[in-house]
Amino acid sequence: MDVVVIILLESPEQIKSARILIDSLRSFGGGLSTSQVYLFKSDPHIPDIQGTNLKIFPLEMDARLKDFPLAGKVAACAQAEKIAGRDCGSLIWMNPETLVIKPPSLLELGNESDLAIRPVHIRNVGIPAGAPLDDYWAGIYKSIGLEGTASTVESFVDGQQLWAYYNTHVFSADPALELFGLWQEHFARLALDRGFQAGPCHDVIHKIFLHQAVLSVLIEKLIPAARLRLLPPDYSYPYNLQDRIPAGRRAEVLNDLTVMVYEQRPIDPVKMTDIAVEEPLRSWLGKELEINC
Repeated sequence: MDVVVIILLESPEQIKSARILIDSLRSFGGGLSTSQVYLFKSDPHIPDIQGTNLKIFPLEMDARLKDFPLAGKVAACAQAEKIAGRDCGSLIWMNPETLVIKPPSLLELGNESDLAIRPVHIRNVGIPAGAPLDDYWAGIYKSIGLEGTASTVESFVDGQQLWAYYNTHVFSADPALELFGLWQEHFARLALDRGFQAGPCHDVIHKIFLHQAVLSVLIEKLIPAARLRLLPPDYSYPYNLQDRIPAGRRAEVLNDLTVMVYEQRPIDPVKMTDIAVEEPLRSWLGKELEINC
């Protein structure tokens, strides 16, 4: 079945990261190395990227949400879902600051799963399992039409048991569910709700993680546990949080990971002093950084 990888560029500074991500997918993606890539640009002045099996689209989104944190990610996923159609096998979102190291085969859903995703890395706005929902989460559940949840996850870095709350750096969904369109609909409703924004979502952290919270509640409502694939820790590994990951969970060798997220951390092997980078990945990264400097 077809696989589409979604990447969003929101600034020229992300071009370098996007090129390296695409090159890593082509080099180390195994069966997914030839996947179609949909590259969305939020600004027409951002230069295009050239490549095989690469399509570039202007991002379409509600102008009222232009400055709301992470609204572009939600819009890009919803737009990709419409373009790819229901017959596409898997829609895979990857943040630009992501590196594919080994074939990410678990992101290809096949007939077994509807969604593949990681629990959150740290609690942030999450609610401890067993505790009542706060006004923020209660408002999201009410807006989506779900009374509550019995599902829990363990956050990877700080090891807390939370009511269902998922990370959105790297994940995969079956477009036949039309999950991304619903994500956009409910996210926009809450982001534009003046009462909700002035109250439970008034501060920066709750605005930043609104997209994750809305998607998490939609997953609870729409996807049975048997159809939800929780990805292992070597997927969407948070290298950006390396210094906070407990020793028992911290990766020691970059080559052992499948998909790594680095955000503002350097991926120059010479500067990566808190994780070993072995060959052939070490030389490959050095060449990529030289090409894309």
